Amino acid sequence: MVRYTKRKWTKEDDTFLVEHNYDMDAKELSTSLQRTKYSIDARCHKFGLHLYFGITPYKQEMVLSNTHLSFDTLASELGISKSGVQKIIKNFLDKKERRFFLCLT
Repeated sequence: MVRYTKRKWTKEDDTFLVEHNYDMDAKELSTSLQRTKYSIDARCHKFGLHLYFGITPYKQEMVLSNTHLSFDTLASELGISKSGVQKIIKNFLDKKERRFFLCLT
């Protein structure tokens, strides 16, 4: 576990958080801003943002718009597990589309 010293949020930190909240999950934001997930979650709450743990809306869009790629390729490109890719496919595509996609992989 990485420990960070308590410091005030800067305008640059806030701007980064608002701009990257959609495409970076809690772990990635924590590493980039060198802050704890709890600190980032509290700051997101202040701005009315949702902190994503694992799969962000951006990653969902990338999976769904690149269904011609294999699960393994998508997972490695997006930094998520193969089961995470499968979960996105299962939750967002209807049965007919899912069956077609699964035949391609």
